[in-house]
Amino acid sequence: MPSVVAFLNPNRANFKDFEEWKKSADAIMRPSEFVFGAERERVLRRIRETIVSGYKGKRATIIRLVGFSGVGKTRMVFEALNTDELRNLVLYAESPEKLPSSRFNEVARNETIEAIFVVDECPHDEYVRLAKEAEGVEAE
Repeated sequence: MPSVVAFLNPNRANFKDFEEWKKSADAIMRPSEFVFGAERERVLRRIRETIVSGYKGKRATIIRLVGFSGVGKTRMVFEALNTDELRNLVLYAESPEKLPSSRFNEVARNETIEAIFVVDECPHDEYVRLAKEAEGVEAE
């Protein structure tokens, strides 16, 4: 399967690959060492297992993390995706407003492309719309 970044080049619009996300994410990278506790490890493992089982099963897997601002949701997702197996599949958008819909739909509907979309700062209504698009259901 071709990599999603290669498929989208040269026009990735506002998507960032994993390394670009890492470079631009100073705020989530503090402290620079991610401190694992039993609960964080459990959540991290569950996110990673859900993502891996979804893309290996060739189906859209939608995960939404909800919590107070600043508790580490973005960092948790970053750490969950920070593996050799997943890193090259990541496309990050800072918000739904920065998500190029036409490029999202192009990748989401292309069965030959494996991709993990991370959409930060995503309110519930936008999450529902994107989830429907990713699953191939027309948004209402």
